[in-house]
Amino acid sequence: MNAELETLMQRALQARQENRPQDAKRDRTAALELCRREGSQSELAIALTGLAQIERDFDNNQAALAHYEEAIAIYRGANNPLKLAHTIRHVADIHRRERRYDLAAAGYHEALTLYRGHHETSKLDLANALRGFAILKEETGEDAQARAFWRERIVCRRKRRRGSSGKFKTPRSARFLRRPPSAHPPATAPRIISGSAPEATASGSAASADSNDRSSWQAKNRKNGRRCRVP
Repeated sequence: MNAELETLMQRALQARQENRPQDAKRDRTAALELCRREGSQSELAIALTGLAQIERDFDNNQAALAHYEEAIAIYRGANNPLKLAHTIRHVADIHRRERRYDLAAAGYHEALTLYRGHHETSKLDLANALRGFAILKEETGEDAQARAFWRERIVCRRKRRRGSSGKFKTPRSARFLRRPPSAHPPATAPRIISGSAPEATASGSAASADSNDRSSWQAKNRKNGRRCRVP
């Protein structure tokens, strides 16, 4: 990496850490342009993923996806499985947040396959991919798989922090795992391929909750010896 490119990268990193997103984007954009003119393919991929992260900071997910996809093509050609896995995982995160669950699931599956198949994979990277897949399974109502991913993630965190005392469940995983399986109804979220969000199912959820409230009200009145009529 030449000196000018390294300076731009370092300045962008510092600007992002100091919450100066416009400065970070300016330097990342300049680094990408320099790489396109003079840099190697590996440097170009680094610049692409760096600018993609900045675009995500601005909620410019489509621009971020374009940069990530270009970097993925480079990493596939360079046979760099860990960099490839990291980038695919970030793409999956974007698809999940935009409720394109099929695309996200495919990304998490490939990232986990790459991580599990490489002896240099860090426990943190594996745990991050497991977290994303667990959240996806929660959101699509696939509770058994969500539990399996959360538990595997907890094991990864324990191994990473070996020698430390304390529990390693995140607040989200702890809340999910504390609830009994019966507390997780079947999924109502559709499998989404396009970028559009599904129609709301709040009315169905409200009707179910109302039915449960009425059943509880009737049972309470029967216990007290009163006749029950649904209000």
